[in-house]
Amino acid sequence: MSRDVALEGGYTFGLRRVTRGTDGGDVTAATFFNTMTHTWFGGPRYNLTRNDSVAALYRQTFFTQERSEGGRTFSSNIITLEGDYTKVFPEWTFTVRGGVTFVEPVGRTLPSGSIRVTTKPERDTVLDLTLSREAKPSFFLQGGARINNRAQASIRHRIYERLSISGSGGYALSQFFPNTDSQFQIITGASRLEYMVTRNIRGELFYLFTHTDAETTALEYQVSRHQVGFMLSVMLESLGESIGFE
Repeated sequence: MSRDVALEGGYTFGLRRVTRGTDGGDVTAATFFNTMTHTWFGGPRYNLTRNDSVAALYRQTFFTQERSEGGRTFSSNIITLEGDYTKVFPEWTFTVRGGVTFVEPVGRTLPSGSIRVTTKPERDTVLDLTLSREAKPSFFLQGGARINNRAQASIRHRIYERLSISGSGGYALSQFFPNTDSQFQIITGASRLEYMVTRNIRGELFYLFTHTDAETTALEYQVSRHQVGFMLSVMLESLGESIGFE
């Protein structure tokens, strides 16, 4: 828009299908939900100085769900309004966000926000630390929205120009909404080896670990999942923008 004012935004589509075999094991009382999400986000950003900027951000997630074993389809809507302050220096970036989230159809609001610090201990290494609280779709035990309180750390190191390695670990406490007394915990870990085959094609070997722990009056549930795989990403550039396929 101008040198000091920019408009940022985007759209994300998500499809998640779960089964007892992949997520639930033999726990017959556990319920899982197949979910389709549509997320729009955007807003204006104003550069206060060369290193400081503020933004007003709008994000809306509309999603439909059904039980993994079949049944009726229902929908929910999550609308978030947040302010953003970002400070950038050559070796680190600090971002803080805060605002409110409105959840339909329950008609309730909750505070949301995040703090993120990114730094470069050395030229080829990037360290990222994030604390966040946000509303997200719930795939487990109860459909609709959940409050996700998350702490995550990740590190990425470029071995040479085309080859990089990264790792991350996180902890999340998810509370069902609006009944926040019901909750479950998730511990995650990941490692990746990435190679740029060409400028627009990236190959990736990855390992993902997820441990879910839930204790309620009706169910005691613990399951660990390990995933190993290969992914190929292709970036298409057109009119100054890039589109990715995986």
